[in-house]
Amino acid sequence: MKRIVVCLLIAVFMISACAPKAASTATPAVEATEAAVVTAAAETTAAPAATDAATDEVKMMTSTKAPKDKYIIGVSYEGPTNDWAASMMYHLQYSFDIKYKDKVEKVYYESADGDATKQVSQIENLLTKNVDALMIQPLSESALVNVVEKATDMGIPVIIFGASVLTDKYVTYVDRENYNSGYTIAKWISESMGGKGKVVTIMGEPGSGFSENVLRGVSDALKEFPGIENVGTEYGEYSAAVTKQKMETFLASNPDINGVIVDGGMMGMGIVEAYQDAGLKLPFMTVDDWNGFQKKAVEIGYTDYISIPGGSGTSAIAADLLFEYLSGKPIPHQYLVPTKIMSGAEVQALIPAGMPDSYWALSYIPVEYASQYFK
Repeated sequence: MKRIVVCLLIAVFMISACAPKAASTATPAVEATEAAVVTAAAETTAAPAATDAATDEVKMMTSTKAPKDKYIIGVSYEGPTNDWAASMMYHLQYSFDIKYKDKVEKVYYESADGDATKQVSQIENLLTKNVDALMIQPLSESALVNVVEKATDMGIPVIIFGASVLTDKYVTYVDRENYNSGYTIAKWISESMGGKGKVVTIMGEPGSGFSENVLRGVSDALKEFPGIENVGTEYGEYSAAVTKQKMETFLASNPDINGVIVDGGMMGMGIVEAYQDAGLKLPFMTVDDWNGFQKKAVEIGYTDYISIPGGSGTSAIAADLLFEYLSGKPIPHQYLVPTKIMSGAEVQALIPAGMPDSYWALSYIPVEYASQYFK
């Protein structure tokens, strides 16, 4: 009962405190995905999801093609490079294999294994498969522009998810609010430090639209705090080992860093290890809803951090919008899940008992199916 009350209170807080700037552009399918998660939160400990898309200007897209009974879908994704990327794939598999099984004739999956050049070639190959639509998780915001525009010019609907691309020639782009996420975490760190002191910034992948948009938000927020010194910016590649090494380099010359603006719990693990090995007090930090970090925080009694959604389930929303579009219904050209700030305790209350490190508190996969994917 305690968890039920906590979940409901968090859901109310999120909806009231994080209202979008524009009217909701959620379609029935997206609302169903989100409602299922909220229902699960009331019954178990699954996470309440965003209830609205946040956009500054709503542009709707409608297919001009007649709906079909079944569709051939091409998917170009990052690959299982880490738990976040794996979760993105799990949400697609759930969508195509279970939720929309009756609408799918075939799905061609292409894993780029973290290589943007390889991804371009794979998308070119998908364009030869007579696909009815393409879903693309871009590894580079610039390298994929030409092939995305080529697919659109061929009349193939393109759904971009999980990272941005520097063109608007697609049907819809689905992601979390990355710029606002960066702005929010940098502001929280700065305010927590009283507007004075040293910080470092650790982002994910250089060149990724996801990471670069977060960094733009971070940079703008730090301009408002002249007493905060950003010692440096590095990319942890969503790896605890890589992040630990880079954090150790920072601490060697600046042991008084007491704030780390980091966009991800996997990288957060490396930061914790670097501080512990150096015998230093853990800094103020920002992470996401990855269970591995949350379990570590409980183990060591660490609470000086906030969590924001990592966006590891936005591929499920993208799939919802794809099938809405193919059925002839209008969908938004951009769908951004609003940023939410949660304490560690709030996130931990949303994670079903027994879930592995790889689980994400704000997963859109119903709890009864989660164990099929998160192992």
